[in-house]
Amino acid sequence: MKRRFFKDSLVYGGAALLSRGASLLLLPVYTRLIAPEAYGQLEMLMVFAAWVAVTVALEVSQGFARHYAGAESEDQRGRYASTALWFTLGTHVLFLVPALVFARPISRGLLGGLEGIHLYRWMLGVIALNGVFQMLCHQLRWSLRAKAYALVSAVHALATLVASAGLVIFLRLDILGFIWGQGIGVLCGLLVALWLVRGVYTRRFDSACLREMLAFSVPLVPASMAVFVTLYIDRIAIRELLNLEEVGIYSVAYRFASVAGLLIIGFQQALTPLVYHHHHKAETSGHLADIFRYFLALSLPAVLGVALFAPEAIRFFTAPAYHGAAVLTAPLFAAVLFSQAYIFFPGLGIVKKTLIIAGLNIFAAVLNTVLNFSLIPFWGPMGAAMATLFSALVLLVGYALTSQRCYTIPFAWRAVGLSVLLAVVLSLLPQVLPGTPLAGKILAWFVYIACLVPFGLVRKEEIRALIPSGTG
Repeated sequence: MKRRFFKDSLVYGGAALLSRGASLLLLPVYTRLIAPEAYGQLEMLMVFAAWVAVTVALEVSQGFARHYAGAESEDQRGRYASTALWFTLGTHVLFLVPALVFARPISRGLLGGLEGIHLYRWMLGVIALNGVFQMLCHQLRWSLRAKAYALVSAVHALATLVASAGLVIFLRLDILGFIWGQGIGVLCGLLVALWLVRGVYTRRFDSACLREMLAFSVPLVPASMAVFVTLYIDRIAIRELLNLEEVGIYSVAYRFASVAGLLIIGFQQALTPLVYHHHHKAETSGHLADIFRYFLALSLPAVLGVALFAPEAIRFFTAPAYHGAAVLTAPLFAAVLFSQAYIFFPGLGIVKKTLIIAGLNIFAAVLNTVLNFSLIPFWGPMGAAMATLFSALVLLVGYALTSQRCYTIPFAWRAVGLSVLLAVVLSLLPQVLPGTPLAGKILAWFVYIACLVPFGLVRKEEIRALIPSGTG
């Protein structure tokens, strides 16, 4: 399983790097052409799109993923795939009607007025297209077609990049150009995905398959809503307690922090399908423990690097109006990583205890909401960042404790604990010694890397295996 995992994770990670890297490349341009308040409007529309993604189709993609992997025949897999696609398409079409009818109050609630109602209406079209597009991407992923998935992601990313850049930079369409660019990118990716999955789908809609998938996925909708709250309540709270300008600055910090997703998305996209296919094998739990160490060996130095060098990066990449994002980037970077690290604790999904998953996520969402509305009045956007980080940590610990009871994985907890502790201590260096020169930060970062071997997070034999042997 490990060999297939590394192969697929590189493919998925490369696709994610292209997709997210393209958007980050344009961030210096956007922050110089788009004011923080307008960027805040865009962020609130993206928050709305994320809410639609986890509610409208009742998370049928998760039910599809769980049952598709265990289907006994190609015919049965085809029935699951076709039913999930038609259900996704139908629910998004039905959603558009009330979304358009109530456009004025929804736009007023999201954007604080009706000046951006045209942006909201255009975003609805992008949301509907993206719902179908993501279902096709799920089909490629759960069919273990990593290269096809990467191709679709590349087309989507490049089309979005070119279209958005042209519309925002050259035609100066501001946020509307960004939304149109997103729509063009989704449409191009959708067309390529349809070509790649030709022959998979039929006109058949199997109600029995739908009931099976929804039996798994519907209990996850509250969990997904809770995940949504956990991920986005910070921006909603800032919008309510502060203003759209602060939302815009915070969102830029979050865009930089989203680079953390590049460290985990290859693991995420490749690991879960393989776990569902191979969890019954004796060696799988040991493989998962090793993969978790590899993930931490990559992610902890990255978290420390962001904590040390975020101010320099923010000043280089953004306009002065956004420089306040620098202090927010490190806690948000860590929060993004921790919020996705649940994939290394798959026990609840394997035994189908979705109600426990829902309970954990709801608890984290409530905690995050309370912390955001409690801390923002005193600490401003930093209160939102710390609330997000703390709730992500609590959720991860909850997953770890409950998952281990269902599917035990022999993690190297001593190595993990020592590595995390030192990363936390060194990340406080810029706050404890604010005048620390760049050379001192670089030295601290390399010292940390060197400590990973004696701590046991990286093993000497694994390093030797990476060094080509001489031919003599």
